[in-house]
Amino acid sequence: MLRIKWVLQYLFFLNLSILLIDSIHLKGFWSTKSSKLTVISRFGFQKTDPSNLIETRGYIYGNFSQTIEKELQNDQFILTNLSENDHKGVLLLVNRTIFKQMSSIFLTRKSDLSISSPSIPDDGFCEKIFDLLSPDLDAECNQKNETDTQDFVRYVPCLNHLECRNNLLKSDPIISNHQFSYVVSSQNDPSFRYLLLLPCIKTEYGQNESLNCRWRESLIINSILSYDLWIVNGHPKIATKNLIDFNHQFSYEHENLWILLILNIGYLILLAIQALILIRRKIRKFYYILSISLFIRSLSFLLICFHAILFALNGIGISTLNSIAEIAQIISIDLLCLFLLIIAKGWCFNKPTKFSRTILPILITLHTIISILLQFWIEKTVNILEDIDQYHTIPGWISLCLRIILMFWFIYELRHTMMVEQDSDRLKFYLRFGAGILVWFVHLPLVAIVAIHVDLMWRCKIISGFTSIADFLTYSMLTRLMWKTYEKRFLLPDLDSYFNGELDYYDHSFDPTETFSFTDQSETSDKKQNTDNHLFNNNANVCEKEKIKS
Repeated sequence: MLRIKWVLQYLFFLNLSILLIDSIHLKGFWSTKSSKLTVISRFGFQKTDPSNLIETRGYIYGNFSQTIEKELQNDQFILTNLSENDHKGVLLLVNRTIFKQMSSIFLTRKSDLSISSPSIPDDGFCEKIFDLLSPDLDAECNQKNETDTQDFVRYVPCLNHLECRNNLLKSDPIISNHQFSYVVSSQNDPSFRYLLLLPCIKTEYGQNESLNCRWRESLIINSILSYDLWIVNGHPKIATKNLIDFNHQFSYEHENLWILLILNIGYLILLAIQALILIRRKIRKFYYILSISLFIRSLSFLLICFHAILFALNGIGISTLNSIAEIAQIISIDLLCLFLLIIAKGWCFNKPTKFSRTILPILITLHTIISILLQFWIEKTVNILEDIDQYHTIPGWISLCLRIILMFWFIYELRHTMMVEQDSDRLKFYLRFGAGILVWFVHLPLVAIVAIHVDLMWRCKIISGFTSIADFLTYSMLTRLMWKTYEKRFLLPDLDSYFNGELDYYDHSFDPTETFSFTDQSETSDKKQNTDNHLFNNNANVCEKEKIKS
């Protein structure tokens, strides 16, 4: 009953994490002198359903206020009161195509202008940026009917406790208790949108609207602005019809909570089976490597779920938990590789040498350390400015090469074991076992290579989905081998087997506190056998002499 109660509490914990997650919450400060182009976030919005616009649109809403501003003349901080036409920059929402063009302009002119120096005049950066944009992006510059366009420019900061200037169309109401909002609709397919901040202001030349749509850089005062933003898929105030909705929580490329939930339940079942095996059956000591690997793998999923709950409560979560989960996954996979190499070496049936028992854990530990360092390198390399994922970076390719090296090592050890093996049943076992494990080794490099030609919106789902499912199936297969009840159990000891002596030796060989007495026992048995042979020969000689006398 206690186990059933624990399982139910675990499942409730997972369901609660999924029910609560609904958005990304961004808080921070921005200075008009920090950068000409600041990327706040990249978010994948889902496809819009015309029959259910409210729940399938994307929404960005929040507050943008001014805290203090620094006058360059006397270097003093003063509070300011904003007038209706006073803005220090713009908040801009663009698609990926426009963002790439803006990034190209920004990177080209970055070396020509030091943004931190106020003495350098405006170089026309803002004008070049807004020349890329259609006038339809700004309602004040749009000559058409307001209902014919989507307005994605917001002047910041907003007036105190009031809506932002040039906020929105009348058909897109403000979210209550927030100063501005964006509504992303007319999405024929899922796509990325980039939320940007630019220190650009609109020129004022009187009543000529065409002249008023010219832009220049704000160079007079260094303004410090604070923002508090939410980004969601689906209206934040309208509950969906489903009890558990998996489509409106994260950016579209990370909507894989179904896989996360199913795999958590699956790993829980595998852990229960492992516990039964450890309790009810006599196992060899190297089998604990698989048990520890499975436990660490399950723990990493628990950390991800805990991060999801905190993320749901404040929209931020604890990014450290994700980093710990990544490290835990690396350790679990390397322990799994160690277990597989032990089987490939034939240590289930043959006694390992002292050198092999020492060098194998050392090499796997070295691989683990390198993989963890590569993971930190990947986190520093991957950014939202480029359409790359973790495996399509320099450290990502290195990690894939290391995995291929492990695969060839496994093949070499398995081939050597099969060449010296005499038992036909074992050869069949090694053949089928090796084929299955090779699929697991090679799937990640193949998926990573194929994913290069897939759009980034789907690439993350494909890679994470394939790798997570493949790892789970591998753990399931190995657990099944431990659970088999027929006579030929290759990974569990057979009490009636001829090889019990070698298996008992192998059990002792992995205990560092015990000495190896196999040689001593062999020598003792050899001496005893020689003594018996000598006595037998003496008795035979005595019998022959008696026959001769008679």
